[in-house]
Amino acid sequence: MFLKEFSYKDLEFMSHKFMEVESLIFEDINLIVGRNSEGKSSTVRTLSYCSRLLTQKESIIARGVFNFLFLTEDNKELKYRLAHSWNKDSNTSWIEENIVFDGKVVLRRNKNKTTITSFTEKKEIEITPPNDKIVLHVRRDKKEYPFIEKIILWAETTHFFDFGSFTPQVNFKDVADFLNMIPLDVKRMDDEDMSILIEDMEIMNYFIEDISVIFPSTSYKAMIDVKERGVQISIPHINLSQGMMRTLFILIFINARIKENKISTLIIDDLCEGLDYDRAKKLGKLIYNKCKKSKIQLISTSNDKFLMEVIPIKYWNILTRENNVVKIINYKNSKEKFDNFKFTGLSNFDLFSSDYLL
Repeated sequence: MFLKEFSYKDLEFMSHKFMEVESLIFEDINLIVGRNSEGKSSTVRTLSYCSRLLTQKESIIARGVFNFLFLTEDNKELKYRLAHSWNKDSNTSWIEENIVFDGKVVLRRNKNKTTITSFTEKKEIEITPPNDKIVLHVRRDKKEYPFIEKIILWAETTHFFDFGSFTPQVNFKDVADFLNMIPLDVKRMDDEDMSILIEDMEIMNYFIEDISVIFPSTSYKAMIDVKERGVQISIPHINLSQGMMRTLFILIFINARIKENKISTLIIDDLCEGLDYDRAKKLGKLIYNKCKKSKIQLISTSNDKFLMEVIPIKYWNILTRENNVVKIINYKNSKEKFDNFKFTGLSNFDLFSSDYLL
């Protein structure tokens, strides 16, 4: 399933203060750009939080309103709205949910009543979900509530990778899921997987012959050893350059998820952060080509000039913040300006850095 639009009002969570993000429009390939503190990272982290919440990897701690618009495999629209509110005076919270599937309301939940449409009974029924659980967690049935299963499946196959957050000294034991997966990904690699990774790294001008993982008997941390071409001994990942380690890890991660065939959406924050001009462009092209070939929806953030030159501006969401409201400029709401920009002779980066759109 394909995520078409996402917006939210964050009352108390990521920013610990009110923030509203207008509707982002997504295609198969997407680049979210904006100056520092405009809301890029908080937006994709909130989207990642929502996917983890739907799979019960996170508890419902965020207070706000989250709106999703999906497009199903058979081109039907599926809208999901989740709201979590809290009354400070009474110290009580409540959940509101609404699902519209193919133009019909199939779930209504407010403080007083919850109704859901059963596809097997072909009627609307009243239910009483727990106050601290969303309906999607307590009413799963592929035949009776297929709209719920579609949303959960999207969440289960959505992965988040924070490209700019880790250094060679990373401790796999203490970091997010995306890095915890990498040692096991290396362990499961066969000869074909290794050949693909070696070719990918060569495109990036990193020349390796082999990698292996060591799981210590203590609870310290796993170590990935990298055998570079022409170097007699393997190098532990903690001794790699930051750029090489980030490149190696994201390629291991993406290749493993593609092989599993259990990925629909890949979210990457600060893609190509810390890479030089040549490698940033090459990694951007390499990842986008992999995602297009495997029909993976890619949502990435960056304000890197090199990466912006790789991605056509029609795939951009440009973020501008006015106080606590993040406004979105994209091809859908500014089509004429985007179309006319190609006649200016300016580079993609100039669209972001200049006042052209404003």
